[in-house]
Amino acid sequence: MNVKIFISGLIILMALQSCSQRQLLTQQAIEEHHITPEFMKHIQFYNTKDIVLTRIEEGKNERSAQKGALKVEAGKEIEQVIIPAKTPGKVVSIIDKQHIAVSFEPDDSKYLVFGMDRSGTTFNLHAKVWNNGKGVVEYAGEQFVTNSGASQVGLEFKMDRKELQQQNVRFAKGNKL
Repeated sequence: MNVKIFISGLIILMALQSCSQRQLLTQQAIEEHHITPEFMKHIQFYNTKDIVLTRIEEGKNERSAQKGALKVEAGKEIEQVIIPAKTPGKVVSIIDKQHIAVSFEPDDSKYLVFGMDRSGTTFNLHAKVWNNGKGVVEYAGEQFVTNSGASQVGLEFKMDRKELQQQNVRFAKGNKL
């Protein structure tokens, strides 16, 4: 009976040693885990913070004269794409060793570019231009402006670490004369 309890305890201990946690995509993680650009296409990524993309298109101004007054109708078309933090995304294209395209929608043509930050340590959202934390990005062939702070949006991936340990246990029966 003690052997069954011991083996059960050993199995539980081994199960507790495996854990899943999210890890930031950094140059150190890439080197440590030997993540090649092609291998990135097989990893589920998640954005670390909310991303809000906004595109404003000026509408047509229409003028008319009604009852002796000038009537002007002007409008704007506002399109927003909100990508909440921890949204799953996949790599749809490897641009170069420093940049990857990640799609957070079923349509792979709708992607954002992530690249190595200036310090060369972390993959963050890449923009054509940054101004006060807001960036101009291309998304689905259109120009969008990001929310403030989007320059700090990184990528995370799940890391399942399992420590395998083989242990042979036997009980000595004793040695009689």
